[in-house]
Amino acid sequence: MTKTKVFEVQDIGVSSESLSASGTANTAGWKDAELIKRPSSDDGKLEFDFVAQSPDSPVPQVITPIEAIYRLSQDDRNHNHFIVYASQNQKEIFLE
Repeated sequence: MTKTKVFEVQDIGVSSESLSASGTANTAGWKDAELIKRPSSDDGKLEFDFVAQSPDSPVPQVITPIEAIYRLSQDDRNHNHFIVYASQNQKEIFLE
């Protein structure tokens, strides 16, 4: 099944091993959240879509927390600018 962007990204973090994102879905029942890396650009930033599997049956309209982690490759670790996109917003982090 096709995954779609979650409603909102609230926070992102970067460690030496991974990029993490937390946010919300606008209904209950979203699952299998992940960060999908967009094709690399030449300006040194890495961009990701925060997606998950939406529910396939009727569910309550309730804001639901959701999280995802992306394991950084050795090449990914050479970047210092990360952007995560949800359907309603985006968050970015720039490491010094």
